Amino acid sequence: MPSRLPRPHLRSSPLLPQPQPPHPLLLAQQQVSPGVCHQQQQQQQQAHAQARRPPSAAGMSNGRPLSRDRGMLCKRPQPCTRVLHPAVIMDVALLTRSPKPVDEVPLDASGRPHPYILPPSFPGAYPTMAFVGPAAVAQASGLQPFMDFKLTVKYGGIANPPVKAAFREAGWRVTKGKRWVVCWGSIFTAAEFAGLHEFQRVNHFPGTWELGRKDNLYRNVAALKRTKGGGDVLSIVPRFFILPRDFDEFKADLDRHPGRLYIQKPVNSSRGRGVRVVVNPHEVPRDAKDILLQHYIDDPYTINGYKFDMRVYVAATCMDPLRVYIYCDGLARFATEAYSGEKADLKKRCMHLTNYTVNKKSTKLAQNQAAYGVATAAAEDAAGKDHAGGQAPTPPKGTKPASHLPYPPSPPPPFTSKWSLKELQAHIEAERGGPAWQSVWSQVHDIVVGAMLAAEPRLNTEVKMKVPHRNICFEVWGFDIMLDSSLRAWLIEVNTCPALNSDSPLDKHLKTSMVADLMNLVGPVPYDYDAYEMEGIARRQARLTGLAQQQPEGGASSARAKNQTAGGNAADTAPAPLPQKDGRVAGAGAGAVGKGGASSGGQGVGLCGPAQIPKTLQEAQEVVFHGLGPEQLPDIIVEAEAELARCRGWERAFPCLSAPTKYLDLFHTPRASNIMLCNYYAQKGASAAERSRMLRAPSARGRPCQGNWRPGGSG
Repeated sequence: MPSRLPRPHLRSSPLLPQPQPPHPLLLAQQQVSPGVCHQQQQQQQQAHAQARRPPSAAGMSNGRPLSRDRGMLCKRPQPCTRVLHPAVIMDVALLTRSPKPVDEVPLDASGRPHPYILPPSFPGAYPTMAFVGPAAVAQASGLQPFMDFKLTVKYGGIANPPVKAAFREAGWRVTKGKRWVVCWGSIFTAAEFAGLHEFQRVNHFPGTWELGRKDNLYRNVAALKRTKGGGDVLSIVPRFFILPRDFDEFKADLDRHPGRLYIQKPVNSSRGRGVRVVVNPHEVPRDAKDILLQHYIDDPYTINGYKFDMRVYVAATCMDPLRVYIYCDGLARFATEAYSGEKADLKKRCMHLTNYTVNKKSTKLAQNQAAYGVATAAAEDAAGKDHAGGQAPTPPKGTKPASHLPYPPSPPPPFTSKWSLKELQAHIEAERGGPAWQSVWSQVHDIVVGAMLAAEPRLNTEVKMKVPHRNICFEVWGFDIMLDSSLRAWLIEVNTCPALNSDSPLDKHLKTSMVADLMNLVGPVPYDYDAYEMEGIARRQARLTGLAQQQPEGGASSARAKNQTAGGNAADTAPAPLPQKDGRVAGAGAGAVGKGGASSGGQGVGLCGPAQIPKTLQEAQEVVFHGLGPEQLPDIIVEAEAELARCRGWERAFPCLSAPTKYLDLFHTPRASNIMLCNYYAQKGASAAERSRMLRAPSARGRPCQGNWRPGGSG
């Protein structure tokens, strides 16, 4: 390889040594210099392939990965030949980090900071907009401001302060028109979904009430448990009866256990409305409608005598393949009266109900005035970070605080009625040891995945019927989980629109951070609205004139060429079959699928670019990813890896990284995309010996994830 290339080549290549190397993916999106001949292009590509590539700067902030899982970043990114949509903004200058960020933050004509753009966090992925904090933080990390286009968010229904604060801090503008990138509001109709662009993002899935309505949630969980068993993973809800359908079963249960307590809830209400402990269960009428009766957890785990529940934030970014995340922090919400199981106290709502809407009316409510929980503040003190936390109260007499964290504040009076989950973790670890909290958090993961798998068949069907692309929808739910005295976790309900109001500094900080990290995870793609419309017109015109077969897949050839690798052509990006364990190829003879199935209404697995869909589920199970480079991976895997690199405070629950195939057998309907994604992570984490055993086995399913191997790496 020559030690130095001619200057024209040096200018046109982002992979040769520069003051600050741009992301390697940029090679795939640059237009070839007009004066470079074809032979020079080939020589240039060979030189680039042999050159040692610098580490990727994508997904980095102040020298650290934006993701909490540092191992997920590609160690040696490779240039990728994926065909990307021509409407996406792929300006080389925007995707190159500044070697020496300037101190001054650029402002628009109104004096507001611009949004900042993140380079692709995995080779072949799209760039996304950054939600990493104030503009000064993004500027200091070397990200480039996005000044050419306005990025807009549209609010519909109730837009709470934390949501507005997250978008305002990221430099977004508010619009009431149709040229928005993100819409945060009510659930769309089928007609509204049908007209959306591939890169527009909506914060609700169609069919979300399969989780949000109590009767639907409980029926779905019970149905999946009947068909799949699932053990503890699906034993997540207390025994329940939906009236009037289950009235006879309720009476039989009452006859077997005359002293049992029940709690009554409307099937479609929120904020504690209509919820009460049943004092005289024999008086429940047979003709009661839309009522759910449930075994009451009469031995709750209490802190200082007060009952509480956990509000856990759960996000899904795709239904096929399923990608589910749990936020690392949440809320512990306490009742405002000390718990008692006496029959005379069953009517005291502020004793038995932990809903904040119920307890905030109590005169005994005490807000948590710390912007961070005490435990979180102590951890950040140790890391040298600033915070606005309060002073930790003195632990009760005879109790020793944990060695690594101060004793968290006591719940209601004289202290606070809300903790962060970090504070709850510190308390449980101090009282019962670290393994106790690890068990609780593991149960939380099982509850979340179990509930999502129970609702997945209907949610998946709704998405495929109504949504034109698999990545348009995302959603955050509030899971209410309660612990009994043995620290067993129980799912109480799922909130489709969790309250994001900020009644205290703790609420404001936690919820604003959660929404910002959620949008960073979702990764809105910067794109030109008009260019996208023109691409759609060109595609439709090509179909009408019969010229679609002569165009590169997905649209106009001239626009598409700008996003292809220098010297590449349409044949270079034709779908290729995936290798099998026995040497065969998956999907041989199968047709290629467009990116995300955009032209077919989002149906099917949605693989594109370099890979074909396996023709059978068996082929999907037996795909071998070892030795494949990023440019050969299916889009569903590229998207999952890029998303994981942006997760920040979110941790992935499915696919489970520690055991990728743990929940795979619990799907009501096996899907090729889920099988391939879990198979990929199982092979990725396996050691060399484990990989060899997996490739000889009849099936790659059920193998634990271990080691640090990455497909396409050296092994």
